[in-house]
Amino acid sequence: MMVSVVICTFNRADLLEGSIAAIQRQDFPADQFEIIIVDNNSQDATKSIVDNIASTSRPDVRYVFESRQGLSYARNTGIRQATGEIIAFVDDDIDAERDWLRSIVTPFTDPNVVAAGGPIRPIWPFKRPDWLTERWQGFYTINEYDHAQELGEFRPPHYPWGANMAFRKDIICRVGMFSTDLGRIGNSLLSCEEKDLFRKIHATGGKVAFSPDAIIHHKIPAERTQKHWLYRRTFWQGRSDAVIDITTGQNLYRNIQQKLSLLFPQLGDQLSPFDRKCLQRYAFGYIYHALYSGILEREFQRQRTLKVVLAHLRDGSVSAHNEEAAEIPLTEEIKCLKEKIQEQESLILALQTSLSWKLTKPLRKLTSLIGFKGK
Repeated sequence: MMVSVVICTFNRADLLEGSIAAIQRQDFPADQFEIIIVDNNSQDATKSIVDNIASTSRPDVRYVFESRQGLSYARNTGIRQATGEIIAFVDDDIDAERDWLRSIVTPFTDPNVVAAGGPIRPIWPFKRPDWLTERWQGFYTINEYDHAQELGEFRPPHYPWGANMAFRKDIICRVGMFSTDLGRIGNSLLSCEEKDLFRKIHATGGKVAFSPDAIIHHKIPAERTQKHWLYRRTFWQGRSDAVIDITTGQNLYRNIQQKLSLLFPQLGDQLSPFDRKCLQRYAFGYIYHALYSGILEREFQRQRTLKVVLAHLRDGSVSAHNEEAAEIPLTEEIKCLKEKIQEQESLILALQTSLSWKLTKPLRKLTSLIGFKGK
């Protein structure tokens, strides 16, 4: 079967060349796969490097330009350009075992398999920092997928990640492409676009296979070994999870309440100051996006909850009182959040002084009593 390997890239010409070389040397018939490079608006030497490689490459290497900024736009363009029955994705900062392509394609001999993924292992620029425990390794695109290894396949809520995944092209045509509301956009760290797509695929009843020998090695940039990068990454993960919950109609009110336990230290908490800071950034990102999206403005109950939560944020109660608290300065996002707080408080005040609010007070009190008895 014909296979298309898609590599999306943005201003990483220095890493891209090695990634292409890793796919070129695959132990797979050269006339049975192609490499598609999707340039997502790069301003560096990406095009000239790809053109130079393509002029002599076997397998075929094709350059495609996508001006709309965002990883999901780039991946969707790669899908449209692909001629293969199977479309595999890797990142622009990887190395690959020589049998990676053969291993990622093999599961598709089973007609029930519609997608597949394999392990992603790290290549550190130097010794891994001691503070970077297993809790946070997933944020560096590192995963052995223990759950999938035991089952031989991926099952919800666990799915392959974008640095090492493959699909039948026809399943993507059936369920739709990557959501452009998610995924990296320029320097933002939005994610979860793969999770969103795999959830749709799983709903069709198709099997997502695990291929243990389809091994990709992810080159970790040196700047990501600094704590401030992980603080930023966890904030954006919170935002990404909020987008997923909003899109799938989850109970945002309940989920915000759950995030409160992450914002404030609990009695007997054994977390390190660093772990606590990361969890706070995650929770902050979730609440920030839930508010910023405007979804909450339509539900008064949620506004009441947020008024309490955001009062703490406004007063600075979330800041970790330790030596690391000063590492994260106030950002434009936090300033924007404070403006949103003021907007929400104005809405709440208007509702509380309205005639309808006063007339429904007895009903609200009764509802509260019933809710209390039911707990």
